[in-house]
Amino acid sequence: MVFIGASGSGKSVLAGQLILALGGINQGIINNYKSEASSYNLPETKALAFCLDIHQLERRTGKTIHPPTLWNIPLNNIQYGLMCPSGDLRYIKSFCSSVGKADLLLLLVGVVEYERDKQVIEEQLKICHQLSLSVEIVVGLTKCDMIIDADELSQVTRELTLCLSKQIEPYFKLIGIFHTDINGSNCVCRSDLPSPSILLDLLDHVPAERYTVDPSISSQFLCPVHYSWRIGGIGTVLCGKVLSGTLEPSSKILYVGKEETFAQSIESHYSYLSSTEPGRYVGINVANVFARMVKRGMILSDRHIGEAQWISASIKAANG
Repeated sequence: MVFIGASGSGKSVLAGQLILALGGINQGIINNYKSEASSYNLPETKALAFCLDIHQLERRTGKTIHPPTLWNIPLNNIQYGLMCPSGDLRYIKSFCSSVGKADLLLLLVGVVEYERDKQVIEEQLKICHQLSLSVEIVVGLTKCDMIIDADELSQVTRELTLCLSKQIEPYFKLIGIFHTDINGSNCVCRSDLPSPSILLDLLDHVPAERYTVDPSISSQFLCPVHYSWRIGGIGTVLCGKVLSGTLEPSSKILYVGKEETFAQSIESHYSYLSSTEPGRYVGINVANVFARMVKRGMILSDRHIGEAQWISASIKAANG
């Protein structure tokens, strides 16, 4: 799940509220973050953003710059990895390219800032669509507490719902909309703030994983390559979302179904992995392979498979 939206729409704060509410971090750490926020003369609510804004410059300025560490959140029917990139258009394209595929986009829009941010939102939607980041989207209308009059808030949210539905329609399937505020209302449970849905219900109704794995290859490691590049001092890194099976460091792998190499190490968002798992986006450091030799859409495998199965896996990857 990837949070998108213009800078200042409350992405990092809401993500922190969701992580805390679902048990992803304990209150003691949040209390330490609150003390740090006070030292920067920031409101305590900003401490929740520190779950994702891990660099001191980000915390002092209140602006996300670096892609954060992946957070895993267990829900009723599925486990989501949560990421919250910068809303700056200078960074969103490179972030989308590095992530590859997401199961859901969560667009946050400030109810009092839509006109200001409308063009940025449009550009973000276009970039995410062009790079096939996801096909489903949920919208959160944030900062509802900034409109005091209930009738005015109701009118504004109706107008925004109509505008955003039209804006999103050419690019993504809209799962639903929820209304929230600085306290994270309607994220995990209903509050006094009127809202058509709560975020947690919308997440539980997101369609299942887009990859339907053929049982005949379910035990085999298969990973479509989304991106490949050369990192000085490390080597060639191949990135993609694991389709099936598992892979451990030092295991042999094949690309294009025949060329053989081995995985020197496996990472996921700056963390080393002892093995992969289906559905996870990984980066595999491979030996004796030039980045230009492996193109987007090629399939990584841990062993040879029949031509029919190879074609089947390629089609699933292409339609992912």
